[in-house]
Amino acid sequence: MTTTTMMKMMRMRMTKRNIARRFLVGVGEGQPLNIAIFIKDDDDDDDEDDENEVDKMNHSVVILGRGGLRTAILDSKLRTEQSAEEKRQQNQKLLAERLNQAAKDRLAQQRGVQKDEKVRKSNVSYKSVNQVPREPEVRELKIFVDKKYETVILPIFGIPVPYHISTIKNISQSVEGDYTYLRINFFHPGSALGRNEGNIFPNPEATFLKEITYRSTNVKEPGEISAPSSNLNTAFRLIKEVQKKFKTREAEEREKEGIVKQDTLVLSSNKGNPKLKDLYIRPNIYSKRISGILESHSNGFRFTSVRGDKVDILYNNIKHAFFQPCDGEMIILLHFTLRNAIMFGKKKHNDVQFYTEVGEITTDLGKHQHMHDRDDLAAEQAERELRQKLKNAFKTFCEKVEGVTKGEIEFDTPFRDLGYPGVPYRSTVLLQPTSGCLVNLTDWPPFIITLE
Repeated sequence: MTTTTMMKMMRMRMTKRNIARRFLVGVGEGQPLNIAIFIKDDDDDDDEDDENEVDKMNHSVVILGRGGLRTAILDSKLRTEQSAEEKRQQNQKLLAERLNQAAKDRLAQQRGVQKDEKVRKSNVSYKSVNQVPREPEVRELKIFVDKKYETVILPIFGIPVPYHISTIKNISQSVEGDYTYLRINFFHPGSALGRNEGNIFPNPEATFLKEITYRSTNVKEPGEISAPSSNLNTAFRLIKEVQKKFKTREAEEREKEGIVKQDTLVLSSNKGNPKLKDLYIRPNIYSKRISGILESHSNGFRFTSVRGDKVDILYNNIKHAFFQPCDGEMIILLHFTLRNAIMFGKKKHNDVQFYTEVGEITTDLGKHQHMHDRDDLAAEQAERELRQKLKNAFKTFCEKVEGVTKGEIEFDTPFRDLGYPGVPYRSTVLLQPTSGCLVNLTDWPPFIITLE
């Protein structure tokens, strides 16, 4: 019997069973051959096929079901869109890169360019011995204040030593019993210097005098005209005066540092120059407001007060010119915003305003009011006429100035109907737009923003 016939017979007998047998059959020259046969039951095959079909159906239901679609949408959303925190971090990164790049460009431009620092001059009391005063107080070793050279001569170990007023930080005086004490503190390296106070020490390694105290008795001896402490009282008063004068002059010099020199005003002898009378100026030249006349000349305006003070504003220095009528306001005004600050009243100013009051700003509440009172009706009528008269006068002045300057100066009027309340500084005011700015001119200080 051959091997093929034997295998067919065994396959027919073991159809319903899962049997594995090993046969040893001689092949060829009698060498043994190992054969392993695995036969599965038909029922098992059917069960596995059924399970595979059920799995496929369940899988198709999951994919086509609502849960599958929702999962797909959420995955797509997370992949394509960013959260608010991620957007913020990305925006911060972009801003940081821009700032770093701007800083690099700025440093690259400044590289090799040295800024000239203004060296403050050293104040010297006396340049020669001949300038030292020969007063009796100096010879008698008393404290002497030289107003001409702004110097205080102090006796130290029997020698009169001059100190410039700029080296003195502060002074104090006190009376204790029968004695008066005068204490003088000086600027020195390591002391707390205020803004723009003290000198730049050329030799900080030198020996500095920090403070000095003088004592004098208040008891007047027989035959003396005054007590010895009177010298300390006089020195205290004079040092305060000289120190105040010196600081005021220093402040004026600092104010003048940024001032651009203006051209000279060319006065026009024409009697028909545009002119407005009885105007007040803001800011005030002095502590009290002073009225004056505003007149237009060939290349600028000149305001002359009743005291003779003059303020010149050139046409080429005016950045914005505004005319605000008295509609809904208690004042009517002309306002000029300057390109370069001008100096008057010991301060520099970039905004100058000329105004006049319309009607009574204050009202007497104790007065008996009646709607048909003839006096009140006449006052209201007079106020309306005054408003119209002032409005026409200011409008005529503006038109004449625009004609004289050939359009170099154009007065802009705020649109009150488009105004809205705002708080540019400390109080709520009405902000009004113009053709090129957003302004509030009624309250001081004014608020002006150029719309570009």
